[in-house]
Amino acid sequence: MNRLDVRVVRRAGSKGVPGFRHRDARAQNIEIRVRNRGDRPLVLTGFFLLENRQESLRCSNLVPPREHAVAPGQTVALSCSLSHGLWEKYEKLTLFDTGGCAYPVSLPNIRG
Repeated sequence: MNRLDVRVVRRAGSKGVPGFRHRDARAQNIEIRVRNRGDRPLVLTGFFLLENRQESLRCSNLVPPREHAVAPGQTVALSCSLSHGLWEKYEKLTLFDTGGCAYPVSLPNIRG
């Protein structure tokens, strides 16, 4: 069974993203924490979608910039930099695994 918990945290730096060093660490204002609660490994794609009722925007500025293997029970943190106005425009963030499964999360919890 695929089960991925996704939590989006605003104004998080890339400090704490395993294996990531970047000269612009402070510019990473969004952290996406994912935990695999399923019984098999998942590989997340290197992008996500921001969506509202009218449109979607593909974002591929995740760091570290690659696919991410997430073992059962493992938590992985990814970060990105997006403007506040962009977050306000969209209602949902959706991550994907390489098996074609989608993992949507509502964005109102990060507005503030």
